[in-house]
Amino acid sequence: MKHGTGEFRNVTIALPLAIIREAKHAAVDEGLSLSGFVAKILEERLQQAAQYRKAAEVAKRAMREGMGYRVGGAKWTRDELHER
Repeated sequence: MKHGTGEFRNVTIALPLAIIREAKHAAVDEGLSLSGFVAKILEERLQQAAQYRKAAEVAKRAMREGMGYRVGGAKWTRDELHER
């Protein structure tokens, strides 16, 4: 999901001045412009979200279809297990 090349568009956002100041310093520390820094953070967040969605779908499929561990079926009933 690399978006480093291609078409760009300016976007206006309003952020608290303290966040802008800290973000500029963080961007400099990473050798990036503020725009590059924000793009990097957004890209990382979007990748995490995509990975989460994929993992959630795998887990849901496993719950629906089972893990294939049943061998021969149960030889007991619930009542037999819970005799009082």
